[in-house]
Amino acid sequence: MNTFSLKVIASDKVFFDGKCGIIIVPALDGEQAIMSHHEDMVIATREGEVRFKEKEEDDWTKAVVGVGCVYISHNRVIMLPDNGESGFYSVTTGERTTAEHIANKPQTGVPDDRDITDITTEKTTANDLNRPYTGKYLLPLDSTVAKSFSDSNVVFSKTMNDWRTHDGIDIKGNIGDNAVAINDGKVTAVYNDTLWGDVIEIEHGNGLKAKYCGIKSELKPDTAVKQGQVIGTVTQIPIEKEDGIHIHLETSVEDEAVDPVKALNLMSDTATTE
Repeated sequence: MNTFSLKVIASDKVFFDGKCGIIIVPALDGEQAIMSHHEDMVIATREGEVRFKEKEEDDWTKAVVGVGCVYISHNRVIMLPDNGESGFYSVTTGERTTAEHIANKPQTGVPDDRDITDITTEKTTANDLNRPYTGKYLLPLDSTVAKSFSDSNVVFSKTMNDWRTHDGIDIKGNIGDNAVAINDGKVTAVYNDTLWGDVIEIEHGNGLKAKYCGIKSELKPDTAVKQGQVIGTVTQIPIEKEDGIHIHLETSVEDEAVDPVKALNLMSDTATTE
């Protein structure tokens, strides 16, 4: 039996850290077995029994788990309780590590590494929110898209050291770079946010709004801007500081978050990924 690296973490200790041949976890839709070279993904777990062993002839190691997640990446599996609050205890000892768990809504089936060029399906709604807009749109910086829109799936945040949605795209830059408007529009807000740093919001017409994070702007609300006009300079984004200097761009249509690359018809060499 081929093996993989397994770490099972309780809220106050590491329950197991070593080689494993198979682990069976209580997923939301039933038990799920994980073996060597499993597809990279995230699995949400419910309260139940987890069991694992390294070799076919070994006895099962068993434990009871609360709500949490299993992260599978590059032949490594990590099992975590829900935000450090879920109970996790060994069946053999019966020793609970925390009080009652606090349930959340973890996501399942999240690829660990995504590339914008691999996206082949369009998100659609009754209002056709993710239609590509006609005409030519610009990126705020003449650079590459370093991180893509996660479309409600959770991705790992190096800065926050957790898994969360990424509701925009990140465009690489340098401190002080000039950033431009993606199209004609009107400034609706300019402010500083504790997590997102310097932010400017612009309405671009037809229900399209853009939120530019990591841009220090001297513009005032109600100021009209033209496509390609400099709207500010690049600063830093506290909640994404470990991802390097970049602009985080979010777009919405009729107040529904949409993928900027798709919605703005940027599937070209302008919106390349690393």
